Amino acid sequence: MIAATARGVLVMETIGFATESVTGIYSRGARGYYIENGEIAYPIDEFTIAGNFLTMLAGIDAVAGDLVFDQSIVSPTFRVAEMTIG
Repeated sequence: MIAATARGVLVMETIGFATESVTGIYSRGARGYYIENGEIAYPIDEFTIAGNFLTMLAGIDAVAGDLVFDQSIVSPTFRVAEMTIG
C-alpha cells in the first residue's frame, strides 16, 4: 500500500479525542511518517487529522489483509484517498 502511494501520511498513533458523535466531525493529534514516491521518507510528529467519519469511510480506497486481534480495538491498515492534515 505504501509503494502505491505517491504522497501521503502513514498515521501510526492518534492522540486525544475531539469527536462530535452526532455529526461525525473529528479532530485528533497524530504521529507517523511522510510517504513520498512510494517510500517512507521521514518521521513526522504533532500533526492533526480532521474531517467527518462518513466522508473518511467513503474515501477508503485500499484495505490491507493485516488484521490482528491483539488489542481491545483493532483495525486492518487502510488508506483514505483524501484527508485534512495540519
